[in-house]
Amino acid sequence: MTVAEEHDDYRTDSVYEFNYTKEIGPRLIQLALNLQGIAMPSGSDGEPFRYLELGFGFGLSLAAHAAGYGGEYWGVDFMQEHVDFANKIGDAAGINKHFLRKSFAETDEMAQAGELPQFDVIAFHGIWSWVNDENKQHLLNIVKTPSPAGPTSCPSGNSCAPTANASAKTAPSKTG
Repeated sequence: MTVAEEHDDYRTDSVYEFNYTKEIGPRLIQLALNLQGIAMPSGSDGEPFRYLELGFGFGLSLAAHAAGYGGEYWGVDFMQEHVDFANKIGDAAGINKHFLRKSFAETDEMAQAGELPQFDVIAFHGIWSWVNDENKQHLLNIVKTPSPAGPTSCPSGNSCAPTANASAKTAPSKTG
């Protein structure tokens, strides 16, 4: 299924607000994990720390987190305007980034086919409440994708998705 075929499953009547979401930042996730006695994943076998944000909006948070924590940052968003803007600020910041215009179904397919790297952290903010059940399952499948460290997932904002991978560790999230 392509991005165009998935259009009806996403809110595209307006672009997402331009904001920074600290709750899904690697430093805050690291603090939450450390307080629970869990080490922050940091890549394996010489690989860089890899972070994936699903539904990244304009990418301000993603670019700021990459600039402040380092590593390799991936993001997927359905809206071309979001991806274009995120790439501009990512280029200006000189970060190691891969920002893609993909649906959650396409991202799930890529993950299951081994076309994405293994991620140390998978984060998403505020999307669980507005996607349909099929896309919720895609999100869970992406989180369950095998990774040496789990991965750590961080649903945030008005998200309430449980981690579906028994070996994955979920950082505490803001709810509301």
